[in-house]
Amino acid sequence: MTDNSNEDSLHSANDATSITFEDITIFANNVYQKKYQDATPALVDILEKVILDRFHQPDSGEGSERTMTFLASAITTLFSDPAFALNETGFRTLISLKMALRRIFVVTPFRDMTHIFGSLGEAKQGQVNIAPENLTKLMLIMSIDCLEDPFFQILENIQEDVQILIWISLLDTRYLLTDREQTNLGRLIAMIDKIKPSSLRNPLEIQSACRVWFYCSYWDHPRKHDVKSLINQVLKLTALEEGYIHHKREISPVAAKGRPTLLLALENWSVNSAMFRCYSKPFGSLKQDFNVVAIVKRDSLIAGSEIFDEIVFFDEVRDMKKNVRLIENIDPDIFFYPSIGMDSTTVQLAQLRLAPIQIMAAGHPASSFSSEIDYLILPEDIVPLNLDSVSEKMIAYKKELAVVFQRPEIQAPVHEADLKTDNKEVVLVCNSMYQKISPAFLDVCKQIQEEAKVLVRFNFLTGTDGFSDRAVRTSIEKKLKDVSIFRKLPYQDYLSIIAGSDLQLTPFPFGNTNSFIDAMLVGVPTICLDGSEIASRVDGMVSKMMELPEFCRAKSINEYIKSGLRLVENHSERGEISKNILTSDLDKVLFSFRSDSPQSYTNIIKYIAKNHHVIKASDQKVWYLDEQLS
Repeated sequence: MTDNSNEDSLHSANDATSITFEDITIFANNVYQKKYQDATPALVDILEKVILDRFHQPDSGEGSERTMTFLASAITTLFSDPAFALNETGFRTLISLKMALRRIFVVTPFRDMTHIFGSLGEAKQGQVNIAPENLTKLMLIMSIDCLEDPFFQILENIQEDVQILIWISLLDTRYLLTDREQTNLGRLIAMIDKIKPSSLRNPLEIQSACRVWFYCSYWDHPRKHDVKSLINQVLKLTALEEGYIHHKREISPVAAKGRPTLLLALENWSVNSAMFRCYSKPFGSLKQDFNVVAIVKRDSLIAGSEIFDEIVFFDEVRDMKKNVRLIENIDPDIFFYPSIGMDSTTVQLAQLRLAPIQIMAAGHPASSFSSEIDYLILPEDIVPLNLDSVSEKMIAYKKELAVVFQRPEIQAPVHEADLKTDNKEVVLVCNSMYQKISPAFLDVCKQIQEEAKVLVRFNFLTGTDGFSDRAVRTSIEKKLKDVSIFRKLPYQDYLSIIAGSDLQLTPFPFGNTNSFIDAMLVGVPTICLDGSEIASRVDGMVSKMMELPEFCRAKSINEYIKSGLRLVENHSERGEISKNILTSDLDKVLFSFRSDSPQSYTNIIKYIAKNHHVIKASDQKVWYLDEQLS
């Protein structure tokens, strides 16, 4: 987890990129004066900035709630007025920003937009019959936490050019924490064969689709990757419709030349990013054998530029035609994505064939499910047990030879288990971003707390902002007692809370890699669920690297609960594990790098280029470099 400031205050009025109270007041005045032609674009501007987290509220209390309630009340008035009618463009714009609407209302006493139902039709015997002309408004106010049976029937039969847009909007959320949200997620995914793919028409629609593409990896559902496959179809249709590629480009084999051109698409390369921490050292040797060109957003390349031969920048306004032309002019032999999903531009590019060989790494540990990505490079310890959860051919390397974690440049506090003289109270920590927390994980925490023979208290380091904090806090507090929930914190403060805890529980199914390593830095024992997919196997890999006891890597939810209770109730065993962590050579285990490794990234990519046709023609899904290079 990177260093995040906890200063959440409203930006000043001279910050044009942030929402101000004046912006909200102007919007509200336009609404109450029925100047809807002025109110609608003002609302769109506010919602766009909400999605970008450019509205920072006070830490807590009446000021935050009052401001958001003022905004939510004006939105309620707007949507409730029969005179407010949306044309197709207005509807498509607002439905693409539904996530922002939900974020606003959840901060207020309204909690959601269901109170608007009554204004959309005639109420009889506790039922509201929605007037046909208000169906578009119904689509806007419904969200995944309040779906009812009739809505699914409406969605199934709606015209196809907006059906996919509405379906995506319901899935466009950064968290799924309640049992009802989980149930509705299942119902929406079950509809997937009835959802007709169609092209998207504007950047807001594309951004919404790409957010779902990214966040679906965190969901706890066996068919979550089907969502990604459908969105890939939509993005390909959009590329064809918008003319990103005017014809099928002829792709020649990798050129037999001294240094083939390797294009690296970097989603985030700031010095504190997880991507830079994991990949900056391994990528340092690529220049020896490749002409390394990095393509990146202009504002994100902060460090490590010396490891590239050339740096080019994506178009600042995300013009995909210009981005594709730029890449075609570079004419790469190999296009390498260290991660796909954290930026909408790379998600769209991953649907296109722009180089003879296209590779991704597990920077965001999930398959692309794109037919245009040939290979996924990953450590052999996280090869999924469920091979169908990956669409690419997998090239598996020894974990300690090609990737390395970077030690944070900070003096970490130390967990002092020996200072605890009794075991009357045990503090458990979940230091995980909120999108990784699932209802099933909260149920496990609840069961451990209820069944333990000692008092169990929880620390949740969720990294929430002002919009997400209330929803996350409410969901956690409904299931757990004696729980402290923390928003974004400076890294030193964050580490201190971990060090003051007795045991870390990592969430599932996605896992918690960098936060797992943070717990190792301070010496806190950790339990994880070693699952069947890539994202749920990374924690198990780190646990093995640290030689934690085998029972700390649970194979099932029942094992997870059993292991949690074992360490909660056994102070001496926790202390022994903590001692072993603190006496481990972390620099050797986690932070060392062998630049001369036969399985360096340079050699891995050379191996792929040399054997590309053989690998592609084979039915073999996983290629272990240990076997291939021996």
